[in-house]
Amino acid sequence: MAAVAVGVVKEADPAERRVALVPEVVPKLTGLGVDVLVEHDAGTGAWLADSAYTEAGASAVSGVDDAGIVVCVNAPPKERIARMRRGAVLVGLLNPAGNPDVVDACVAAGVTARPWSCCRGHCPGRSRWTR
Repeated sequence: MAAVAVGVVKEADPAERRVALVPEVVPKLTGLGVDVLVEHDAGTGAWLADSAYTEAGASAVSGVDDAGIVVCVNAPPKERIARMRRGAVLVGLLNPAGNPDVVDACVAAGVTARPWSCCRGHCPGRSRWTR
């Protein structure tokens, strides 16, 4: 396993169609020596099969709780945050001001929360992760 693993979660809300990372980004990360772990069916809502991720170099897994960096669209349930690896970084549309329970769960679990809006170079619709 690489020194850094990025985990892509399957969103908890069944109405959420987006996925935090698309297969086209996988070779960019793996080319930097990063392992990419994609939770089974994470991309299904966006019509992206597990095979699209594995063909791009990611591993399809049953859970990404051990990843050092976990990316999501919306904040995961606090029970899921509690299972994450201590010291991990959670990146997504977390809305910390509107989700104090998420902030509390991250503090309790020893997880660093990084809303997309706080990531360097962020602009709506385009992330530094996709350049």
